[in-house]
Amino acid sequence: MFTMTVLVQRLRPAATKGPQLLASTRHSPCSIAARPPPCAAALPSTLSRPFSALRPLPRPGRASPRPASVAVAACLPYQWTTAAPFSTTMPRRLLDPRDPRVQDMMRRKSVPLFSSTRAKRIARAPSTHVIVVIAFAGAIAFYYINLETVPVSGRQRFNCFSDEWVRRASEAESQQLLNEFKYHNIHMLPEWDWRVRAVRRVMSRLIPVSGMDGAEWEMFVIDDPNTANAFVLPNGKVFVHSGLFKYARNDDALAVVMGHEIAHNLAGHVSEKMSNGIGTNLVYWSTILLAYATGAILIFEFFGGGRMLRGVLDNPMSRMQESEADHIGLIMMAEACYNPEEAINFWGRMQEQQVPEWLSTHPSNESRIGNLRKWMPMAQDKRMESDCHGTQGFADMFKRALQRGEIIAIYG
Repeated sequence: MFTMTVLVQRLRPAATKGPQLLASTRHSPCSIAARPPPCAAALPSTLSRPFSALRPLPRPGRASPRPASVAVAACLPYQWTTAAPFSTTMPRRLLDPRDPRVQDMMRRKSVPLFSSTRAKRIARAPSTHVIVVIAFAGAIAFYYINLETVPVSGRQRFNCFSDEWVRRASEAESQQLLNEFKYHNIHMLPEWDWRVRAVRRVMSRLIPVSGMDGAEWEMFVIDDPNTANAFVLPNGKVFVHSGLFKYARNDDALAVVMGHEIAHNLAGHVSEKMSNGIGTNLVYWSTILLAYATGAILIFEFFGGGRMLRGVLDNPMSRMQESEADHIGLIMMAEACYNPEEAINFWGRMQEQQVPEWLSTHPSNESRIGNLRKWMPMAQDKRMESDCHGTQGFADMFKRALQRGEIIAIYG
């Protein structure tokens, strides 16, 4: 009997310990994890200096010191943890920003990835010299392999894109343009409109003499009276804004514009511009890296260095292509029996549309008119050589003869 009573008392839990344990955990949901141990008993005498409980960095050849206990780490005067309420993981210590060693480590990590010192060190490396020489030799070989001659003008140019590749790229571009017009509620003029019929009439005479009659041509006249523009994509899609007809008042003037746009495709200016974009991007990004390495990137971007650099590299090439298209288009329209002198009148009416030449991708109208006057005798001879029969061709020949004081003999 006595033995069983003692055993029951030993197995019965104390009635006073439960409420005390509940009272100790009722203050905070994480009070057990957040309650620090007694610091006076936990910290050794070596913690007289602040932050001395942090582990020193191990030196080469020596074993790492033993990690500090959780109790010592919890008694630091400035302690950060990532423990969340009701978290089941142990609190992880974060670096104390007031620790001089942490500050030194943060300063070392804040060094820029690409600095002027590192750029100079890379530039002086022998491996860099070898890479530059190989890349430069490869670029020169690639440039000379892809040189070709432009028809009519005979200019040498660099072109590394095939006509088939450009045509497939223009298919996606034309579809994107049509989708944008539809999205912005921009309509195309119907087939019976006189402006659409004028474009078709002029193109039907220009396409055979251009040598591109094998392409699938499709004409669109955009109902936009405020824009005087036209362009022809390499896949044969022709887009003309209706505002152009304020300046192109007859078929001869319209042939000036359409012959110019067809000449861009005939000379392959789209692929040439894409090829030159490779060199432009190399120069542009090299300048960006150089400005970043020397610390002048903010000044470069603030003063619009990127736009100015692209303008300096791209605009001269674009103006040269426009002048070349003027030359080819003038010969083309003369061969199609249109009056080439109308080109001078047309660009004279376009004076109000121009911007300063050095800011534009197109030559100024004064430069265009001067070049057209220089090419006009060649265009007139081309028209005379063409099969331009009829009263209109004879009337033009008669006017030129009167201006030159020549005698026209007509034999019956």
